Amino acid sequence: MNHPPEYPAMAETPPAPPAPPPEPDPKTVRPGRLWYWIGGSLLPAALLFTVVVLTLTEWYDVPFWVGLICIVLLVLSVPASLGIVITTYAVRANRMARTRAERARVINASHGYPSPMGPPVGPPVPRTPSIPSADVRPRRRWFLVAPLIPPVFVGVALLLLSLFGMNTFTSSETPGPRSDVVEGYGSTTFVVDSEDLDSLGLYVSPRDAEEVTCSFEESYTLIRFAERSVGHSWDDRRLMYSLEVSSPGEYTMTCQGPSEASYVVAETRTAHEDDRRGATTFLSLMAGAGLGVLAMIATVITIGVRRGTYRERMARGV
Repeated sequence: MNHPPEYPAMAETPPAPPAPPPEPDPKTVRPGRLWYWIGGSLLPAALLFTVVVLTLTEWYDVPFWVGLICIVLLVLSVPASLGIVITTYAVRANRMARTRAERARVINASHGYPSPMGPPVGPPVPRTPSIPSADVRPRRRWFLVAPLIPPVFVGVALLLLSLFGMNTFTSSETPGPRSDVVEGYGSTTFVVDSEDLDSLGLYVSPRDAEEVTCSFEESYTLIRFAERSVGHSWDDRRLMYSLEVSSPGEYTMTCQGPSEASYVVAETRTAHEDDRRGATTFLSLMAGAGLGVLAMIATVITIGVRRGTYRERMARGV
């Protein structure tokens, strides 16, 4: 009896390899490209705000601290703008590189080891573990700590200035008067020594007094008003003018003003020293804030990179 020929069993069809992830689309990567515009617009926005405030000073009495805030914002906007742009670029580039690496791993795995399309012969690349975002280290809360770095640097700068006696905010010195106080309308006589020739000024009270009508007379020479070189206040008095005195001697000051105004000649060495301390304080605060912003940017970039590579480091056991 003839039997039908036996054919070898057909091998089962191998499962299709998993489809590789799609090529990363730059439009869907987070943070989005909008952050480039946000970072790039900080400096123009701060510059526009400063121009607006300076323009308003022509019509309104804008407090001094408003102008100081404008300068601080303008200075800090430069590193802040760079920080946002650099951080956005670093995080986006890291995430796109991770996606491309995972896509290449899936494609290579579908061809096996070794293969012309695979990597060189060697141990396979470990699969990146699936770790929830909340468990990635360093945790997201460190991003909230980073903005505290600039204030800490500013506080350290203020502490150092106070320890070395250069903080203008703690200054309590008052200039020494060289004449009696003239209330409203009147005159007074005072003596100028050789050490005070280049360090005398006319102080007026109240501080917002605008018109000063005072003259100085002496038998041989005159005192000249000079442009006020520094800004200084003493109690309720304000340094209105510096004085140029050609020689020591006895001088007479005659003033004509409203009854509520008062005038006095005092030395300006204290004012100049206070101005130098103010400049030192301002530059120190700017340096502290600038270094703090740079440290904040470096911290944010480091946290972003460490979080972005956490899964790969865990896969490698690092």
